Amino acid sequence: MKNLFIKTIIILLTCLILQSSKCISPDLSNSGKIVFHSNLDGDGDIYIINADGSGLKKLTYNTDIDFMPSFSQDGSKIVFMSDRPAPSDGSSDYEIYIMNEDGSNVKQLTDNSYIDSSPTFSPDGKNIIFKRNISTKYQIFIMDIDGSNEKQLTLDSYDKDSPSFSQDGQKIIYIKLPDYEIYSINIDGENEKRLTWDGNHDNASFSPDGSKIVYSRSFKIYTMNPDGSGVRQLTTGSDKFFPTYSPDGNKIVFLWDKGNPPNEIGIMNGDGSNIKMLTNFGSDSGAPCFAGKPR
Repeated sequence: MKNLFIKTIIILLTCLILQSSKCISPDLSNSGKIVFHSNLDGDGDIYIINADGSGLKKLTYNTDIDFMPSFSQDGSKIVFMSDRPAPSDGSSDYEIYIMNEDGSNVKQLTDNSYIDSSPTFSPDGKNIIFKRNISTKYQIFIMDIDGSNEKQLTLDSYDKDSPSFSQDGQKIIYIKLPDYEIYSINIDGENEKRLTWDGNHDNASFSPDGSKIVYSRSFKIYTMNPDGSGVRQLTTGSDKFFPTYSPDGNKIVFLWDKGNPPNEIGIMNGDGSNIKMLTNFGSDSGAPCFAGKPR
């Protein structure tokens, strides 16, 4: 008992000293939950579901479009984009919102004349990155979790898509058009590096331990090392995309193009085995993301 007490104190002190994102404790009540958007009820709303396909729950209820949700690392918050009318002036364009994991306490974070989309949390939960359509091109921005201190991170003349944090919070990976290649930059916007050279990528996300990047290219799912080496194909066919890891790295959730109707949610082991379809809604779904692992 004494040894257990001493170990607990050591762990707590280590967390306080390092202030590391790895010391964040996931909300166990949300363990195994997946958030996503769907047209299940005829308009775009946000839902959660268990990793075994059970426990479907609708979180947003309105006639506007709510989509591209992402859980915070502790599982307590969900950030998403919506075209619901702004409280300030009633205008309707795509802005970033945040809410509790149960759909309560919705707050608008951005309010401008641009299109803000693809939001996701930093591992420590203090920041949100997103893309903004500015001067006809999407650039990557970062802001505090309350919507303050916005900063533009990319400045060139090419569109960016699907920004995602590394697990240590020090790098961001994203897709750069027109060739749809994967790039990385530091959190301050410096030191851009190109990681792929074969084109047609549509998203990328780090593994929880930071050792791999999972991504899709031409509707097939792959992994690679953070420097772009060690590419491994996980799926066959041309119907699976938008992959993200579970918090323990043992599972990958993804979108499965089933034709007409279009995208359902699938899940597989981290090595590409044991592929299963979680949903069979017959309506379009998108952007699946585990609680405890920001997209």
